[in-house]
Amino acid sequence: MPSLSERLKQRKLVQWALAYLAGAWLILEVSDVVGSRFGWPDSLYRGLIVVLVVGLLAALVLAWYHGEKGRQRLGGVELLLLAGLFAIGGAAVAFVGPDTPRLSEEGPGVWTVASLSPEAVERRLGVLPLANLSAGRDEDEYLVDGLHEEIRSQVAKIRGLDVPARTSLMRFKDRAGRGLGEIAAELGVRHVLDGSVRRAGNSIRVSVQLVDARSRTERWSQAYDREFGAAALFEIQSDIALQIARALEVELTLAERTSIERPGTDSDEAYQLYLRGLSEWLKEQSPHFENANALFQEAVRVDPGFAKAWSGLGGTYVGMGNYWVMRPEDAFPRAREAILKAIELDGELAHAHAMLAWVHYSFEHDWPEAGRLMNRALELNPGEAEANELHAYWLQTMGRFDEAVLAGQKVLELDPLSGPMYRVTGRMLYFARRYEEAIETFRRGRTVDPTDVALPQYLAFAYTKLGLHAEAVREMQVALRLGDLGDPEALAEAYQAGGIEGAWSWWLNTDVAQGRAGTRAALHAQLGHTEEALEALELAYEARDSWLFQLNDPFFDSIRDDPRFAALRRRLNLPESQLP
Repeated sequence: MPSLSERLKQRKLVQWALAYLAGAWLILEVSDVVGSRFGWPDSLYRGLIVVLVVGLLAALVLAWYHGEKGRQRLGGVELLLLAGLFAIGGAAVAFVGPDTPRLSEEGPGVWTVASLSPEAVERRLGVLPLANLSAGRDEDEYLVDGLHEEIRSQVAKIRGLDVPARTSLMRFKDRAGRGLGEIAAELGVRHVLDGSVRRAGNSIRVSVQLVDARSRTERWSQAYDREFGAAALFEIQSDIALQIARALEVELTLAERTSIERPGTDSDEAYQLYLRGLSEWLKEQSPHFENANALFQEAVRVDPGFAKAWSGLGGTYVGMGNYWVMRPEDAFPRAREAILKAIELDGELAHAHAMLAWVHYSFEHDWPEAGRLMNRALELNPGEAEANELHAYWLQTMGRFDEAVLAGQKVLELDPLSGPMYRVTGRMLYFARRYEEAIETFRRGRTVDPTDVALPQYLAFAYTKLGLHAEAVREMQVALRLGDLGDPEALAEAYQAGGIEGAWSWWLNTDVAQGRAGTRAALHAQLGHTEEALEALELAYEARDSWLFQLNDPFFDSIRDDPRFAALRRRLNLPESQLP
């Protein structure tokens, strides 16, 4: 009778096992890469591992009975073993499947387009990107993008309508065969404005149609043939907004009509520079901030009375100051000067009031004035994106967490397909210590924009507060890969050696953390380094770091009772927050 080792060789048990393990490793590697891009839930990974383990045992059973040459019959013992393994595997998948703690699919703070009431959908209008039909498509792309945003802004001034923000709308610039009904469903709108631009020499043709996406009927359409120039473009934008109001039977106030019909500049050159600057600014990335800034500066040089160009110039400085493209002490005073000039020229400019509110919020730390200007911007234009985003952050800074969550949901109503706005909404839930809902919101943001670097970072923060450390480290690795911020394997090694404290200590030494005193302060506080955290907060205070309006962050909870932390809050004139 052959020995056990000889029987193992005959049945090729080792070869079967090695081949299976190689395949399982490949499956796990591929799923890790794909899952990190699409925000797969942790339960899916755990279930996959259980299935692969059970599969290994099943492969060994099959090898034992069928591994040697010749034909073996399927026996009752083999069937019984396989059935038992599959039953155990099914039970194990069911047991480990739900995340712990289980994250609700539709928690009260998790907003989706489906959350919109039928009444809300009725008054929503999507202004879709204009098709560029010009012969010189590349040369005129700035014109088409800028004109689209100008039309959207004009229509958004109509209080009876809710108009999604540009970030969500631009997802349909390349529609890839999607119909208007499908697009309307994704945006949560009843009506859509579709159109095109064709420029030929000194002539321009803008064609638009207003469509009821539910009934597939056209409510209004118009083609505008004009000689290219600032006056003609302003006339087209204004008339489109007025005709939409008429077609949808929305009554305009005198103030709304006046604002819509107000021209910006008589200078064709200044307006083209402004549209170029607007096109750059809307790309919302560091090099484009600087490009937009230079173009807006040139626009106000050509026409010093062009209020929207001054507001755009101020906005670029706010962006560069908030994102540390420029030092805050250099950026924000210039922003204030440009924005005050815009308001002097046009006191009804919502964007200028919103940008000045950000100056008082991020740099001056004058919370009452920031709130006043923010509310004024929302009065002038309830759809002003920057004002609505600030509204959420301002409320959490004031310790009004439940209101901040609602304001965060409003931000998503305006921009339902924007990864950055899921960040804002998720942050409000995170500040409110509603971590499960925050995680679900960040995850939804990942499905909308898998390339957003900040979303996995915020997911890591929330996972850490729930004690889900392996999940937190995995998200930190995703952020490192997306932003090319460091070595994900080195982070994993730090976690293996020192647990979550080792991982955050490693992150603390990255360039992205070392570049911001406020970030260092939060990480030191999370790690229990009280002295280092307070020292970094003092540096942040001197540098006017925007982390200072995030002192309600749970990462600071470990030092919240320290008298020096309380003293810093008093210096910032922050109200005492009743934390959730």
